[in-house]
Amino acid sequence: MGNFNQKNYKNEQKIINSQQKSPFQIEFLQFIKQEERCRAMQIIMNNSIFISSCGNFVKVYYFKNGSLSFLQQVKHNKFSVTFLSFARNSQYFISCCDQIIKFWSINGINNQRNITKIRQIDSCYSCYAISDQNQQVVVGMEKKIQFIQMDDQWKVSQYIENHNDQIYNLSFNDSETILISCGGDYKISIIQNFNRLWKIIQIINVDGFGNQAAFIGDNTFIFHPWCSKQMFQYKLIQKNNQMFYLSNSRLMDGEGDLCNLCFSQYIKQKQLFIKQDMCSILIFQVIENSELQFLQSLIFQSIQIQATMSNDGKYLITWDEATQNIQVINIEYK
Repeated sequence: MGNFNQKNYKNEQKIINSQQKSPFQIEFLQFIKQEERCRAMQIIMNNSIFISSCGNFVKVYYFKNGSLSFLQQVKHNKFSVTFLSFARNSQYFISCCDQIIKFWSINGINNQRNITKIRQIDSCYSCYAISDQNQQVVVGMEKKIQFIQMDDQWKVSQYIENHNDQIYNLSFNDSETILISCGGDYKISIIQNFNRLWKIIQIINVDGFGNQAAFIGDNTFIFHPWCSKQMFQYKLIQKNNQMFYLSNSRLMDGEGDLCNLCFSQYIKQKQLFIKQDMCSILIFQVIENSELQFLQSLIFQSIQIQATMSNDGKYLITWDEATQNIQVINIEYK
């Protein structure tokens, strides 16, 4: 079993390592009670600030040496916050709900003049992705994708109507030149950037309801259909106009309630891929040819989990419904 230094907190989550030989030494550093469901969280690039959703509020914490200190709480809207992300340049962060996207300046967060809003009226936002390189926020809704561009200000720059149902997931490749989308119409769309104009270059028909697709690097992505026992891996093959082909599949437990909120994250610096699968957080090593090598499983007592890993792979922060705790976990690599 892995080495878990678990402090004596009441109602702490019991997380167990599924491997006999763990590649990590894991230590629980902090537990913060949060009864309201957390649907999104992220750590800023330099590990100095952490944000998490708490119903329709965003909580902002200082983060230093693995310790969270509450800074302030800001109200997003009357709807629950479902997406949070820092921009790579760390000058602002983004909060989203079903109908409103807000851009918050990190400097002067309470100054309403520093906040930009984008409101959707005729449909609901269901998924989001950020391209720092292109200064774009991309959102999915019923049947179409909306591109929001930063020039002098944030504004809608393009729509693509590429699905026949709700879109449930969006993901950029590492260089942010290709975007994938999947939804309830059993299709994956491959969309490429041509001089700031996005065009569909490939449609992949799949057997499952598409709820999660995520890039690992530039030329590989995984696709996990709703409640499926299999996760599929697609790779870019340099032929036939650079098309993606199914290359591998992996047996999983499957996903359940609110599966479009199940998270995944690629940690480029450590070549790790973390992903929720039912009540577990799975950690994979990305090895040669972008293959996934299973390392470890952190098992919770609820399917309602949220987590994020720092960009250096040193910290994992989680929230789960069973304990109603935000937990800060330190990861030491052997």
